[in-house]
Amino acid sequence: MKPTCFDLTVRDVGQAKAFFEKVLGWRFAKFQMPYEYYRIQAGREGEAGIVVAQVIAAGGRVVEPGMPIPGIGWYATCAEPGGLKFGLIQADESAR
Repeated sequence: MKPTCFDLTVRDVGQAKAFFEKVLGWRFAKFQMPYEYYRIQAGREGEAGIVVAQVIAAGGRVVEPGMPIPGIGWYATCAEPGGLKFGLIQADESAR
């Protein structure tokens, strides 16, 4: 299932946009509101998973390293450069 809505509270919008565009392939479009607000088109088409190394290379950090979720895949908690935490799951039914 692909998420359809994200509510991100970040300190530096420009920095967060650049990070998520680079690492997750998200596309941001300004949305008409009386304050700064964006719609996010999530994910790259056909991408199988996210490599934690991409998070680090883009200035983020790993909060909790990858751990198996048996029968589902691998989970890691990361943070973007401003500190906002997010989780990543890579499907792998053989994870133990």
